[in-house]
Formats: sequence, structure tokens, C-alpha cells
Amino acid sequence: LLVFEFMTNGSLDRHLFPRGGGHTGQQRERGTDAAAIQQWATRYEIVRDVATGLHYVHHEYEPMVLHCDIKASNVMLYSSFSARLGDFGLACTVAVDRNSATVYGGTRGYIAPEYGMFGKATRQTDIYALGVLILEVVTGQQVLIHRAADDDDDVHITDRVLRLHREGRLLE
Repeated sequence: LLVFEFMTNGSLDRHLFPRGGGHTGQQRERGTDAAAIQQWATRYEIVRDVATGLHYVHHEYEPMVLHCDIKASNVMLYSSFSARLGDFGLACTVAVDRNSATVYGGTRGYIAPEYGMFGKATRQTDIYALGVLILEVVTGQQVLIHRAADDDDDVHITDRVLRLHREGRLLE
């Protein structure tokens, strides 16, 4: 059982991908700084906090814990925008003499290719999901975009970033 303090700013996805023009009236009443998430220093600290938490459950806690569902909606934010990795509902522990677990679950777009093919969760599959999350934080774009069936290119964020890199437009 994990118990967290109340996370005043909710989940990261609400700030990266606001629906309907931004924050709720309740957030405005509390004086939440809506521009804070737009600052690079804030985004960097969020990623650092998540990576620190992941390092802890992977390397400093025994038995090792694999999260298996790292994504923006599972990153919770304090009022200061410091972040905590939450929702360990799909997480599993791995025996000391093993490095993987058979787990089925996760969220489309964040699942590492080898995890999707073989169903083996490892530290590396969590790190893949962290990398996808980092791309979302840096670009401000969601992992998957939905396009017409005849235009399947660049549906996943890694494809979009790779295309921009090849074209020499990575900073876009």
C-alpha cells in the first residue's frame, strides 16, 4: 500500500495537454501558476523527480519493483510542481535472483516493443516508457496522435522526433 500526500496540482498530463483551454476554476482560485509548467527548469525538475523515483524502485529497494505503466497521467505534482511517480496498480516485484517478470498491461504508446512482443517486463521496459514520457515533457505533444487511416506516418512521438532529427529540424 502506498500513501501519498495530497498532490495539489494533480497529474502531469493535465498541465501538458490541457483540455478545454487549461486549468479548472478550482485551480485558478488556489492561485496555481499555470505558466510554471512552461518553464524549462520546471520540466527538467519533473523529469528528474520521476527518474529519481524510478531509480529507487529499480536499484535501492528490495525486492526490485517494476512500475509497468509510466505515463504523464501517473506523474503527480505537488503545489511546487515537484513530481512523484504514482499509480503502482500494474507494478510487480522481481525476485532478487531474476531480472524480469511476466506481466500483461501498460498503456499504448509507452510499451517497449520487446515488452509488447514477449510480455517480459524489465528495468529496460520501464526506462523506455520514461524516455517516451521525457519526449512528451520536452515537446508538449502526446505520445500518440490520431490521424486518418490513410496517413499512418508519425503517429508515435518517437517517429515524429526521429523525422525532425533526420530533417535537421529537431528544435522544432
